[in-house]
Amino acid sequence: MRIFLFLLLVASNLQAQHTQTIEGINLHSLELSKTLYDRGENLFCSPLSLSTALAMTYAGSNGNTAREYEKVMHYPGKQTFNEIKAFSDKLNGLGAAGKVSLNIDNALWFRTQLKPEFEERMKQSFGASFYPLTGAKPINDWANEKTKGRIPKVLEEADITPDIKLVLTNAIYFKGKWKSTFDSAITHDAPFYQPDGNKKDCKLMYQKSTFKYLENSNYQALELPYSGEEVVMQVFLPRSNSTVEKLLAELKPEDLNFLEKAYPQDVKVFLPRFKMETTYDLIEPLKSTGLNLPFSGGDFSKMTAERLQISKIVQKAFVEVKEEGTEAAAVTVILMQTTSTRSQENDLVPQFRADRPFFFLLREKSTGLILFTGVVENPDI
Repeated sequence: MRIFLFLLLVASNLQAQHTQTIEGINLHSLELSKTLYDRGENLFCSPLSLSTALAMTYAGSNGNTAREYEKVMHYPGKQTFNEIKAFSDKLNGLGAAGKVSLNIDNALWFRTQLKPEFEERMKQSFGASFYPLTGAKPINDWANEKTKGRIPKVLEEADITPDIKLVLTNAIYFKGKWKSTFDSAITHDAPFYQPDGNKKDCKLMYQKSTFKYLENSNYQALELPYSGEEVVMQVFLPRSNSTVEKLLAELKPEDLNFLEKAYPQDVKVFLPRFKMETTYDLIEPLKSTGLNLPFSGGDFSKMTAERLQISKIVQKAFVEVKEEGTEAAAVTVILMQTTSTRSQENDLVPQFRADRPFFFLLREKSTGLILFTGVVENPDI
């Protein structure tokens, strides 16, 4: 539902010690949401999944490419990797504790010689698994397994062309029960008002309980904890005279932190039951934020001796919110292919191929006087 911005935040004790990497990912989460938001359309994605998958490619980058990652993705240099390992271990530990299901998994699928230092980084910081790249089916099977069947397919066989040398994948899966569940017997049909003035029926859940809550002239904000209170949903509801577009333009990471510290109070909560499945091609949105080199002319020399560039980034996501709790999953897939390079023969023998519009002139040679000029746009006569 488009009037809600959902950010599944990490456990409260992790929130109390935000690292630079987490602060950067939170900032990127808001930036990505603003970029992907389309008025009147649902939005659901995992900026964390994207940030983690891109961090694996960042680990193999060098020079200006690495600096561009740091600027656009807010990675704080080398400490990024230790901090990713720390919060990944923390999140996977919550799942192991059994109060919620929460898992983050990474994998690399390759048919190029990876550098030993890069492989070690993938194992130590990302806990990544390694597989030979043979086609799309093993990757789809991996995504299906890691998301409990919620995302059974992320790639087509046609995506794995001969020049694809490396595929990096991240999957995140969450399932949790509300600490205070909604009574399904109270759920009722109610109108859901859309920005264009129209309205639709929705299944509106209701409960009255104690939650962290705040409000200002722009929005109301509510924090709904899941069992164990280590994962929460935060909901930001624009005032009736405002819009989600305006909210996203003004919302900052510190607003999220402020809600964490809000004083709990009794609140009557009405929340629609909903389910979404989304797919995003992310190269163009990332380019719009200033990330360009990884997609053309990037330096991934710490990864492999082959010249690679990112040719495709796709994320598929799923979420279902109902009376008992929430289930959410996302898989981000990054495809890396060889860059186009000229052969030695082409370096020695120049080629003039006038198969596009061109400018020409006629001139008198001894004086250099130009007699005629022209442009050929259409060579037909």
